[in-house]
Amino acid sequence: MIKQRVLAIFILFKILYLDKLFSFSTKLFFKQKAGENILIVCGGGIGDIITDTAVLKHYRNYFRNKKIYLLTNLQNNAKAILKNYFSDEIIEVDFYKFKRSYIYALKVYKKLKDIGFETIIYNITINIINLSPLYYLLDAREKIAYEGELWYRNIKKDEDYIIWFSNKYIFPKIKKEFTKIIESYSQEKENGVLVNVIKHKVKIFEDFTGQKIYDYSTFVPKSDLNYVSKDILKISRNKYFIIVPGAGAYYRRWPFERFIKVTKEILKIDKNLLPIFIGSPAEKNIIKDLDKTLPQALNLVGKLNFEELKFLIENCQFLIGNEQGLIHLAIALKKPTICIIGGGHLGRYSHYGDSNINKWVYDENAKCKFDNWRCALKENTICAPCIFSITEEMVMREVNNLLKFINEGL
Repeated sequence: MIKQRVLAIFILFKILYLDKLFSFSTKLFFKQKAGENILIVCGGGIGDIITDTAVLKHYRNYFRNKKIYLLTNLQNNAKAILKNYFSDEIIEVDFYKFKRSYIYALKVYKKLKDIGFETIIYNITINIINLSPLYYLLDAREKIAYEGELWYRNIKKDEDYIIWFSNKYIFPKIKKEFTKIIESYSQEKENGVLVNVIKHKVKIFEDFTGQKIYDYSTFVPKSDLNYVSKDILKISRNKYFIIVPGAGAYYRRWPFERFIKVTKEILKIDKNLLPIFIGSPAEKNIIKDLDKTLPQALNLVGKLNFEELKFLIENCQFLIGNEQGLIHLAIALKKPTICIIGGGHLGRYSHYGDSNINKWVYDENAKCKFDNWRCALKENTICAPCIFSITEEMVMREVNNLLKFINEGL
C-alpha cells in the first residue's frame, strides 16, 4: 500500500507540474496551426479499436465535410483493421512510450500541431487520466472527454489505491482542460453484467452530436486477397472451425488442455470438421505438443499475416476462444463465436453482437466477478479462478446450442 501511495503522489505531481511545464514550453516553440480537422483519440488493443467501429462510422457521416484523423495505439493494428473506411488518416502512437518519454511526446506533439484541429474527441471510456499527458498537449476549439465508466469511478480505496486516488484527486483537477465532459452512462450494470464499452462510446457520440442512431453494430472491411497466400486459399475450401487459445493476459486464458478436450468432443459431433488453431507468434508456447495430442488439427499459430487471419475467420464455420481481439474481429465479421470469459470485468467486452450466434460462456456463480482481475493477480495463478471454474461441459452446452442454430439455419 505504501508503494501505491508513493506512486499515486508521483503521478499527481507529474500530471499537474511536469506535464504542464512540458506543455507550456512546447507552446513557446511550436505555433498552433489553425485547422478545421477532427481528431478522434482511441485507445487500447484490437478489441478496443473494433468496438470503436460501432461509432466511428457515424462520426464519419456526422463530419462528412471535415478531414478526420484517428489517433490510436501503435500496437492495436488499427491500419490493418480499419483501413480508410472511418477516417482520412490513422496516426499510430506508442502510448506507453508517449506517457514516459518527453522526447518521443515532443515528436508526436509537433506532428499534431502541424495538422491543426478544430475538434478533439477522446473516445476513451474509462477516463482521460489513462492518456496523460495528451489532454494538456493538444489544442483545439473544442475538446470532448468522458467522465468514465461507473464501475471504474466506483472502485474503492482498498480495492485499487491508484485508481481510487486518480478518480478522487487527479480527474477533478484536469476537467477544466476540456470544453465539455460527457456525463457517465447512468447504470453500472445491466442484466447482471457491466455495461458494455460500446454503450459508453454511444453515450459520447450521442451527447456530443445530439443524434440518435439505431445501428451500433461493429464492422470491419473484409480481407484483401492480395495478401492471402495460395496455401491459405486452399485451406479455406475445407469445412473447418477455429480455436483461439491465447489472450492478452495469462490469467484470462482458459487452460489449453481443456480446449483440446472440447475440440475432441466437437469432432465426435462432426468428424468432417477441420480444427485450426490460430494466434500471434507470442502465443506459440501455448500450443505445446499439439501434433501429438490432436494430430488432426492444423497449427497456424504465429504463421499468418493479418489479412490471412481475417480471411480464415471470414470462411470458418465458427470460432471458439478466450476474450481477445480475434473474437471481436469475428463478431464484426458476423461470424458465429463462442467466447470463454472470466468475471474480472464481465460485460465490458461481452454480451453484444447477435445473441443467436455470439455466445459467452462464464461462471455465473464466481465469487470474484467484477473484481478487475484482482483475485488472479493476488494469487498469481495460471488463470483467474472465474476462468478456471468454467468446465468443458459448460462450453459444450453452448457449442451444441450454436451448432443446432447453424444447422437449422442451413
